[in-house]
Amino acid sequence: MISLHLQDTKGITLVEVVVVLGLGVLLLTSLCTFINAQSACWEAQRVLSLTERRLRVVVDIISKDLKMLGYKSTTTPITAAEESRLIFESDRDLDGTAESITYDLNSTNNRLLRNSLNLLDDVTSLSFTYYGKDNAALTPLPLDADNRTKVKRIEVSVAVRKTLPNNKTKTLSITTGARMRNMQ
Repeated sequence: MISLHLQDTKGITLVEVVVVLGLGVLLLTSLCTFINAQSACWEAQRVLSLTERRLRVVVDIISKDLKMLGYKSTTTPITAAEESRLIFESDRDLDGTAESITYDLNSTNNRLLRNSLNLLDDVTSLSFTYYGKDNAALTPLPLDADNRTKVKRIEVSVAVRKTLPNNKTKTLSITTGARMRNMQ
């Protein structure tokens, strides 16, 4: 016959239970902290990626407009050439008539505008550099009527400052250039 003696059986003590629970809470707290940090990092990268994509699209639009500068224009194509503002004529929609296109930085609300329409927010700088036939920068800005006819290449630089979810700011900038195909 088997007899059971309660004195011989071993169990866990209250101290062991408290220690195991403490280690479990510590492990769960560490895991939650890690997941929160990774989530914040992922969100910051998502915001930066979206901002960079928008910036690239806008610079591509500007570059395509600059390449069409002067197409079907009956007058001097560049009407105004300033450091952060450019007005020119081009038949961008290929309907046979040249339209006036304006790129401007609205520094009041940090917006890049194309013909008064908002292209991009959080813009900190918009810079145009104008080059002549010999690839030398034309100065002084704004360019006078004579120098505006000498423009053969325009370089544009756009910078955007974005506030990330962790309250840090990051500045992204892109510079591109375009040769004027329709300027003699």
